Amino acid sequence: MSRDSSDRNVKSSVLTGVNATAQNIKTGPGYLFKIVAYNNDAPAIRFIQIFDAAAADVTPGTTVPKYVLPFSYAVMDDNDMGIEFDTGISVAVTTTETGATGATVGATITYVANKN
Repeated sequence: MSRDSSDRNVKSSVLTGVNATAQNIKTGPGYLFKIVAYNNDAPAIRFIQIFDAAAADVTPGTTVPKYVLPFSYAVMDDNDMGIEFDTGISVAVTTTETGATGATVGATITYVANKN
């Protein structure tokens, strides 16, 4: 599995309406190289919870996120070597750092992760 985002073995995609219901970025192990989120409920502060699990195995407010990014209008996290996830990569957007309540309007998330 490649760890370099310059490798052609990466995919970029967009998730829309991301809220307290987790959505998959990748259902198996992998690396997350970049995530950009736009808060469609701005200027309220929201939190992207990034989980080391497939979305079906995530219960926001109960499942502990591997990584949390706070944002109001937009946020970008870029890591050329990638953040490793052993089980899967999924995201949820909530009103508190480790909570279960979603925003009134879901966020838009663009990401880059490895394909395999």
